[in-house]
Amino acid sequence: MFTAAQPMHYHGKEAQEHIWLNGEQAETSTCLFAGSHLGNEIVRIRFLHTAYPEGLRFQLADGVEGTLPYHSWIVSTGDEAWEATSSDEEEQSLLASYLRGFAYGNNQLRWTCSLPEDEHVYGFGEHTRAMNKRGEFLPLWNWDPDMGHGPQTGKMYTAIPFFLAISPSTGKATGLLVDHTGKVEMDLGHADLNATQITVQGDSLILYFFAGPTPADVLRQYTELTGRMPMPPRWALGHHQGRWSYYSEQEVRAIAAQFRERNHACESLWLDIDHMDGFRTFTWNSQAFPDVARMTREMLEQGFHVIPVINPGIKTDRDYFVYREGLARGYLSRKQGGDLYMGTAWPDDCNFADFSRAQVREWWGDLFHHFLAQGVAGSWNDMNEPSQATLIEKKYHKPVVKTFDDDV
Repeated sequence: MFTAAQPMHYHGKEAQEHIWLNGEQAETSTCLFAGSHLGNEIVRIRFLHTAYPEGLRFQLADGVEGTLPYHSWIVSTGDEAWEATSSDEEEQSLLASYLRGFAYGNNQLRWTCSLPEDEHVYGFGEHTRAMNKRGEFLPLWNWDPDMGHGPQTGKMYTAIPFFLAISPSTGKATGLLVDHTGKVEMDLGHADLNATQITVQGDSLILYFFAGPTPADVLRQYTELTGRMPMPPRWALGHHQGRWSYYSEQEVRAIAAQFRERNHACESLWLDIDHMDGFRTFTWNSQAFPDVARMTREMLEQGFHVIPVINPGIKTDRDYFVYREGLARGYLSRKQGGDLYMGTAWPDDCNFADFSRAQVREWWGDLFHHFLAQGVAGSWNDMNEPSQATLIEKKYHKPVVKTFDDDV
């Protein structure tokens, strides 16, 4: 059950945000709207199931200069970077037009808007079926799906809460980002043919609207907000060869030889979990791969870059250096009450680094130094859906202790 929320009282401006309440004053309000005009092409609306904003500023998660009025793992441009292009009165009038269609429920928030009859909708990350997602219901939740992907597959590896909408009749494009790393449900004309409905778990719904008017403009605006990746090395744009699995250096060399004998273009060879010592990440099976540095050097001489897989599951083994270091330094995730959070992945029982802490992220990054010294050209980040081989929660419970650092 959802209750509609409408702005009734303009509360004023705080930093870059114009604030509205759904009551005459905070004591009689249940919700808050905070709107910002970022430059002249992006609008942000924060819908909160509270009448009392935190009033805090949060550093950007990637460490660059700038702040936001909430914590975001997605946005990489702080509010300070945007220049004002209109007066406060003009901003207030513009933002007020976006404050329709919001509702709140039990630990859920929802936004509904009209879906024009001819509009096509693209994006959302990895999904099966047609590229145009109009008429579909999409749960955005990273998941390691069962084998046999098909039209029935609802959740996949990479969910991205961003879409581009375009009208074939006019060519006008707009975009929308839902800045939410929890569960998001996108109904794109599924329940109601003429409505888009977005539902998130939690007490905060944050929307970024991109004005377009062309698809290229939308993507420019989106990446200006979220960041643009560095230009990759040229070889990274070529053909990559990988499978589950190449079990030895001998097999890697045989595959490479076949590519060159047949004159097939190939720039890299990817090594799955069987290159490891008992599925211990950051290790090698020394019998199958006796001289990694020599192998990577000679593969590179033939034009092949070697990329091993990295899994976040740390084998629970006191003789394993990653587990031993993580345990000794207090870097492993724990449950409420202090017990270590355990899961099941390729090495069977395993633990996970608490990446919400800066020193843990730095420690994990330093573990790559030895790999790089051996001549590997990159890493394959696997099992980040998040995924476990078993999800029997009566055996292993979800980690609930939040240990976020000030930089998060």
